[in-house]
Amino acid sequence: MFTDHPAEAIREQVAAYDGHAEIFRRGEGETAPFQVLSPSLVMLHRRIKERFDPAGILNPGRLGSVC
Repeated sequence: MFTDHPAEAIREQVAAYDGHAEIFRRGEGETAPFQVLSPSLVMLHRRIKERFDPAGILNPGRLGSVC
């Protein structure tokens, strides 16, 4: 989705539907590309990452401390 709306406005909208959004191109002063995930989503991300990338070579550190 391409939009001129601030990232936080989009994140608030998708959060209302239990979703999340990632920013691919940030404007000046925009927030971090990833929003904070719930503990259950962090666990899910880690489990998926471990299964598909057991050696940890694909995008290491991309999600910060999550994976």
